[in-house]
Amino acid sequence: MKKRLPIMLINFLVVCIALLHAANVIVLPGGERFENLLYDLRVKLTLPGGVDERIVIVDIDEHSLREEGHWPWSRSKLAALTDQLFDKYEIATLGFDVVFAEKEENREIDALREVARKRGRTSFIAELDDMAAGLDRDLRFAQALVDRPITLGYYFNINPERTENSGMLPAPLSFDDSVKNALVPPRGCSYGANIKPLQSSVASAGFFSNPLLGPDGIVRRVPTVHESEGC
Repeated sequence: MKKRLPIMLINFLVVCIALLHAANVIVLPGGERFENLLYDLRVKLTLPGGVDERIVIVDIDEHSLREEGHWPWSRSKLAALTDQLFDKYEIATLGFDVVFAEKEENREIDALREVARKRGRTSFIAELDDMAAGLDRDLRFAQALVDRPITLGYYFNINPERTENSGMLPAPLSFDDSVKNALVPPRGCSYGANIKPLQSSVASAGFFSNPLLGPDGIVRRVPTVHESEGC
């Protein structure tokens, strides 16, 4: 027993130091780097193999742009794409990693309205204004979003010099006091979100995470909760 006592004490000391380091009571030189290496190794060893065929990315690549025209695509085209994904391919859910922050202008209608104004065709302008609602591409896209499991995207600016907000945020999450006090979420100085007709047509939205870079420049964590207008 006496021979094993020094080894037991050393092991106990090592465990105590490791616990104190984990609790941020002490900081070991090189300890964080060692922890990151162990974490990376654990992640690589436990990654699931293969590809989950249930998840499909509809990639708007160079081939898509050649076939369908330059970006941004018309909201009516996106509405047709949404209808096809749900009606033909019977997808379970759809998420957009695009922010629709501005209303789509109908340049053809605006051009006709301007020509009619110059020619004094006030009755035609009134008729054109009456028909314009049926040609609203944002409304067409919003109708394709309604009553479908669709998530739109938005983002937060963490630069304190950028303070202008755009669009409509989804309803905030609510937490009880115990959870709220335990959370220390990143704070956004402003946000860019979707226009109201689109955001109002979906049940949910998710922000594009501002990655939390480690000291070695590797992303190991992403925030799942973000605070709005926290600067």
